[in-house]
Amino acid sequence: MDPLLKKNETPQRVGTARTVTIEITVQSNRLYNRRGTVDDCVSIWDGMLGSGYGQPKADYVTEIFKDHDAIWTIKAAEPKGTDKEYPVELVEVSLGNAVLFGADKLYTNAELTIEGKTETDAGEYNYTIKFNILHNGNSQDYPIDPKLTANPK
Repeated sequence: MDPLLKKNETPQRVGTARTVTIEITVQSNRLYNRRGTVDDCVSIWDGMLGSGYGQPKADYVTEIFKDHDAIWTIKAAEPKGTDKEYPVELVEVSLGNAVLFGADKLYTNAELTIEGKTETDAGEYNYTIKFNILHNGNSQDYPIDPKLTANPK
């Protein structure tokens, strides 16, 4: 939840139909070396609301819009510092049985992002963002389990 919200206050979306970019930032050295959980070491921002380090990602909801793209990006928190030897990359976005984007899974493209055009009307959906951290030729996969809410406007 947004740290500026009062306890038990629901964030109000005032979004206009648009492409939404979901930016994921990972403290990759810390997470890879098990000095924190995914919730501790990952932040998400969608241009309207965010879920910072230490906040539960399962409570985080991104509003997406019918006939508009959703784009996921990822970066290390300190790519030239402590995370330099721990690059991150997106693997997939999995929607379970929901077909929000014409498929139940979306994969990384040539730009190392994941993109999908929203094809469904209103509803809230659980989904999983899978990413990995590379280090010394080894790779570890991690899931993030936030939610999407589709806006038909």
